[in-house]
Amino acid sequence: MYLKKIKKIFKILMSNYFVKIISFFLVVILFCKCNRIYNNPYDPQTSSNSWMPSNIELIVDDSSSVRLIWEQEESRIDGFILTNNNYPNNGPITIGKDQTTYSDNSSFILQNCGFDFNYTLKAYAGENQSDEIYYSNCANTFVSTISVSNISSESAFFQGNVYSTNSVDEKGFCWSTSTNPTINSNKVNLGSGAGDYNNQTNNLQQNTTYYLRAFASTSNEVYYGREIEFSTLEIVLPVVTTGDVTNISSNTAECGGNVTNDGNSNQTTKGVCWSSSSNPTVNDYKTNDGNGTGTFSSSITNLSTSSTYYVRAYAQNEAGTVYGNEKSLTTLDRSPCGSAPTETLSFFNTHVYTISPSSGAAWQIGTGYSGFGLTLTSSCYGGYIEFPSNMANYGNVVMRFWTKSLNAGYPNRTPIVTVNGSPINTTIISGSSSYDWMQLETDVFLAGQNTLKIEFTQIGTYYSYYIDEIEYFCGI
Repeated sequence: MYLKKIKKIFKILMSNYFVKIISFFLVVILFCKCNRIYNNPYDPQTSSNSWMPSNIELIVDDSSSVRLIWEQEESRIDGFILTNNNYPNNGPITIGKDQTTYSDNSSFILQNCGFDFNYTLKAYAGENQSDEIYYSNCANTFVSTISVSNISSESAFFQGNVYSTNSVDEKGFCWSTSTNPTINSNKVNLGSGAGDYNNQTNNLQQNTTYYLRAFASTSNEVYYGREIEFSTLEIVLPVVTTGDVTNISSNTAECGGNVTNDGNSNQTTKGVCWSSSSNPTVNDYKTNDGNGTGTFSSSITNLSTSSTYYVRAYAQNEAGTVYGNEKSLTTLDRSPCGSAPTETLSFFNTHVYTISPSSGAAWQIGTGYSGFGLTLTSSCYGGYIEFPSNMANYGNVVMRFWTKSLNAGYPNRTPIVTVNGSPINTTIISGSSSYDWMQLETDVFLAGQNTLKIEFTQIGTYYSYYIDEIEYFCGI
């Protein structure tokens, strides 16, 4: 009878919406409590072996000093407690949480087996302590595999140490893709004698796990340090962006890019590729601008005039080829800058000649003069050449001119050319024993007050050189 009443009351309570909500949260709380994960070292219910130090190693520096090194994955701690079990009366040593090495200058204890070292190390967090890790060894020779660093896809840097009361005949490193490598595995021999040693090891396989041990051998035995596991990096596709296209002429332009990630490869090449069709590849025209990351600049050459081209930066390694964003350019038109004008030339306002390309007249340096030159400017001031007015409608202009010799006995001479006092190199396009067809290597902007000066050096007492014709082209 009482059971029926209890069931009835329970049924009434469960029909209440508020009671249902409270019941739900009680179930959730109970579930969470049952499934709580304890992983904080400051929580006494956290397992003491889940945050203990690992991989303790002893390095003997000399006959009165050793270093202990270890690793600590859990960072939520207050520090470490180290005990030298050979001297228990000295008490434990407290070490800061950011330290993973400690130098001990205690006296070595010599046993029949050799020098005896016995240490325990544990971490602590508040009132809690982790499980201990032990180092115990008694020997005459101690080999330490200290570290592996600077790991790439094909190389790594190894550090080791050996101390021995006996003569060390050979020391080095051995490694393998299997555990417990020996000197019968891959190895490098780094000479004899005790002390620190290291090696930059190359020719490793990318994306591969290796096991490394330092070794040292005496006349009687081979000794090994602890084993360190490491993995080389995987070579992946590099990352590259395309720079702006600049300095566009009728047949050349400049572009470049930036390799921000080489994909973990030492063999990543970079450059630009171009084509008259979109999406150019390295199978089209391309440059090679070296290896590695960083910005680079490329010269795009042998283009056609008044033509559109598409350019992309590229980067290439063992994983493949990638391209930057595509840029386009249109080369300039290579057309004469108007009709050839009649030109008035001045020999320092002393000798004035009028040159017309059709008449073949010429400006010449006469007998007994030295250090004279031909000066052309873009404005008509007494005696100087007046460039045609339509030249101002163009930007950069290339100037070409003939230099001739009246007497075959004198060789052709390269003139000194300056624009506004700054030197400009010239290129001999073609020539013979009596003339050179010259071109300025740098475009000259003529729409202004620029002054071009062409000057020859003296040979003996007679100059036999003159300018016969000047030709202008736009956008070459």
